[in-house]
Formats: sequence, C-alpha cells, structure tokens
Amino acid sequence: ALTASILREDENNCIQAGMNGIIRKPFFPDNLKNWVKSCNDPSKFQALNDSMQSEQHDDHVTDLAYLTEVSDGNKEFIDEMVTLFVTQSDNHLEGIRDGIEKGSYEKIASAAHKMKPVLGYVGVNLDKSSIRKIEQFAKEGHSMDEIKKYFEELKSIIIQANTELKNYLSQE
Repeated sequence: ALTASILREDENNCIQAGMNGIIRKPFFPDNLKNWVKSCNDPSKFQALNDSMQSEQHDDHVTDLAYLTEVSDGNKEFIDEMVTLFVTQSDNHLEGIRDGIEKGSYEKIASAAHKMKPVLGYVGVNLDKSSIRKIEQFAKEGHSMDEIKKYFEELKSIIIQANTELKNYLSQE
C-alpha cells in the first residue's frame, strides 16, 4: 500500500486486508526499490518494514525518526515540521478542550482524530498519549469525566513533547 498515513492502526488494517506492507509518502526511489525487491522474500520484507519503524526511548515521548526518513535527513524540513508542532499543538488541544467544555462528543472525536497524525509526525506514541482513548471514548459517548482524565494525560505528553522539541531546535 502507498499511503500518507503514519498511523500504526492503518498499517495493521492494510496487513489484515492481505497487503505485504506499506510505503509511506513522500517516498524516495531507493526506498521503493528496496521494498519491491524485498517483496519476493516475506521475511526480508518484514525485517525491512520493522527497521523502518523506530522504537521510542523510555525517557522521551518524541522520536524524529519518521521525519528523518521521509525527508531523507533534510534538517530544514525536520526543523520546519518540529516548529509547526510546537507552535500549533496548543491549537489542537484547544479543539478537544472546547469540545469537552461544550459537551460535544462529535467535536472531541473530530479534534482527536485530526491530532493523531500530528503526534505521529514527531514520533509521539499514540497509545501512550491517550489520543486514541479520547477519540474512542468520544465516539462511544463515555462520560466526560473519563474523557477529561485522558485529556489531562494528553496535555502532559504535549508539554513534555514541546520541551523535547524546543531542546532539539535550540541545539543548532
């Protein structure tokens, strides 16, 4: 599959549908060639697929491996994306907060859904960030108190992510 999505759940859905793996766009010709060559050997394909997925450090909530991969190490692009995250993360949180304040499950679910790829770009683990729980609980109409609890966890993750990313940007 060729996709713009970076979400693990989308990858799992593709694999369950019978696909061998995913190439995320933007992709680079050499990466595509390696993927195509590896398709003839499923074990190599899985190893290549696994190697493209980065493990997060225990003490960090961000990991810029995805941005590094898709930009082929273009520091200017990575810096721009990191800056966008830092400057716009409060706006994304505001959408969820506004939905909670208005009691709008639809607004919460929509804002959470839009925030998942943003978190993924900077390598925030979507399960640990609580963003999936927020979206799921809003769609299922759970109590606002439950959603608020996960929202507080998400805010803490965003604060830590912003601190890490600001430190990254200051290392110039």
